[in-house]
Amino acid sequence: MWNTFKYTTLYISREREILIWALAFPIILSTLFSLMFSGMDESVYATDLGVVVVEDEAWESDEAAVLREVMDAISEPGTAADEVGSLVAPHYVESEEDARRTLADTDAIAYLIVDEQGAPQLHMKLDPADSSLTQRQTVVKTVLDGALRTKAAVSDAVESHVRADVEQAARSGAFSPETFDVQALPTSVENWDQEASLSLDDASAASDVLMYVGIDVEALVEQALAATDAELTERVSITHNKPMESERYYYALLGMATLFTANIGMLGINRMLANTSSVGARRTLGAASRTRVMVATCAATWVLSFACLLVAYVYIRCAIGVTFGGKDAACVLALAASSLAGCMLGAFIGAIPGVSEGGKGGIITVIACFGALFAGLYGQACMSLADHIAAVAPWSVYVNPASLIARTFYSLYYYDSMVPYAESLAMLLVMAVVFLAGTALLARRQQHEHL
Repeated sequence: MWNTFKYTTLYISREREILIWALAFPIILSTLFSLMFSGMDESVYATDLGVVVVEDEAWESDEAAVLREVMDAISEPGTAADEVGSLVAPHYVESEEDARRTLADTDAIAYLIVDEQGAPQLHMKLDPADSSLTQRQTVVKTVLDGALRTKAAVSDAVESHVRADVEQAARSGAFSPETFDVQALPTSVENWDQEASLSLDDASAASDVLMYVGIDVEALVEQALAATDAELTERVSITHNKPMESERYYYALLGMATLFTANIGMLGINRMLANTSSVGARRTLGAASRTRVMVATCAATWVLSFACLLVAYVYIRCAIGVTFGGKDAACVLALAASSLAGCMLGAFIGAIPGVSEGGKGGIITVIACFGALFAGLYGQACMSLADHIAAVAPWSVYVNPASLIARTFYSLYYYDSMVPYAESLAMLLVMAVVFLAGTALLARRQQHEHL
């Protein structure tokens, strides 16, 4: 069994086509990716976006206070996605005419003016030659709209909390409207129920208290918001690592490279069969049982497949600089499971009777190229197509080895939990077992008139 493993490894490693597709192909393609995607991740994130702000009476009014706070916040260093620069670089002018002139003469993307009610009006620059201008303008508009909606939602929540607690205190007789003191209200919304500042004597109907307090509800809300403003928001990342657009293409590349290593499994099984090669004929007439020969052959082809993928991974990780989320041990385990699934796929194709070795290699090439299409390897349009198909038909990921392998690395990079990674790993192992069982069924008990 050891001799079968040893010599299978030796003769397959001497096949030039195997070395080209399983070893050289991912290295060459990843090098091309590094040249194509240089600067791609940096260009996705908006930094120091020029916005002209009309600083008139409406801008200085109380109605625009929230907008001023938002603009000050997003213009501070570290607010951009790179955590170094600011998201917006505002330029203040005194009138709308000055804003239009500044917008035309500088690289600003829009100018901002507020109406009498404090509502923002963002006027965009038009430049058909700049394809990314609309995206950067959308970033600013989304941030401003989102901040205003969040502030309104928080204000409504705090106001509801104020009214509910005042009503509850009124029903319990904690104070009367005649002796009610706004300054005695708690300063922290979180500790509202625990504060004892409102311990007064007389009871009053809740409606009377709310009618009285209604005059000062806005003051209560502003006081509560001011006291808890630092706790309302916190900068967090919704993914385990910083999103990198180019990372996914390398995951899809590993998926395609794994399918190309299926040629190793195909070649190993094809050379084991009696009617496909002289090596297979000698093995069939040898003393070793077919089961032991198959196990040794599958083990040898898996080791070669894993070695090729590991070399490609080390090159992409160290030479290209793809981080893979920093989970190298889990990535190596994913490579082992991926190479096993790919190798068993090749073995299954290699065991198909009545097809030449070249025809089986063509089948693997078609599967690899077609699978990589739905893994998103061929550009942004294909990546969007792959995402759409995965959302509409999640089961499609589990029948496409390239998509499943890409999803395994994707889970490691983006998710805090290891559950999605474990699920993908388990599906790869199930896929390998299914292909191995199919290989055994095709290769067992074959009879030949002559060898």
